[in-house]
Amino acid sequence: MNILLVCDSPQLQAHLLQVCQSYYGVHVWQDFPVSTPPDYVVHLPLVAQRTLYTSVADMAPYQQASKQVDSLLQQARAWGAGYLFLSSQQVYVAGHRISLQEEDHADAACELGTWWIEQENKISCYPKHFIMRTGYLLDQTSLESLLEKMRQQTWPQDEETFCLTTLEDLSRAILGILLQNFHHPKGLWGLYHYTGHEQSSELEVAKSIRRLAAEHEPLPDPPEETHARSVPRLLNCRRVLDTFAIHQRSWKQDLPKLVNQIYSHSLP
Repeated sequence: MNILLVCDSPQLQAHLLQVCQSYYGVHVWQDFPVSTPPDYVVHLPLVAQRTLYTSVADMAPYQQASKQVDSLLQQARAWGAGYLFLSSQQVYVAGHRISLQEEDHADAACELGTWWIEQENKISCYPKHFIMRTGYLLDQTSLESLLEKMRQQTWPQDEETFCLTTLEDLSRAILGILLQNFHHPKGLWGLYHYTGHEQSSELEVAKSIRRLAAEHEPLPDPPEETHARSVPRLLNCRRVLDTFAIHQRSWKQDLPKLVNQIYSHSLP
């Protein structure tokens, strides 16, 4: 199975390459031109713009990513390759009181949400597509940013709840979808939701990090939880479980490794 990987995050790229290396016969290219037409084009754009604690103010990267979608989709058509696009929960407005399924109407009206919907609409016209919606991503960069805020006693709010997805878990799910589809006689193309398991607030995430960081450095005490939380925007991931038997994994499983990596890299 041959994959052309287009990803703007070195961290996610490294995780996906590592997962692919554990499977015999999976080959990944990261640059044009490719020696053999790939079976899949995997497009994972704007990773930094969807990590936890990231504020999106500049639409320029989105405009560039839109051109990239057009180009890669055209190339996938020419090759007859599958096209997997990593989309976002931003297609929905916040405030839904039940978890959102793939067939629920994408109702975002803001500029950012509309951008994601436009990309999905373009891609869904190509029969051999996967659109994979996810929520907030958790990586080393966002953890380092949070640790710095905690040192300055700038704690996150306890208002919003969400299901985090680590880059390692996301990579595992992406490859699971591609491998099973590769061996399916008709293909399992379409739209799928995938996030990590276990709903949490920003403050709960910070407290978990503080407990793990305690053996490396003392951090200030967190504030009390308010429990005055907004209605979340949660993705129902039942379809990916029923179709591919891919189970959601808690972000807490990968957190000790992420925290240890941060402190090991900071040692002189």
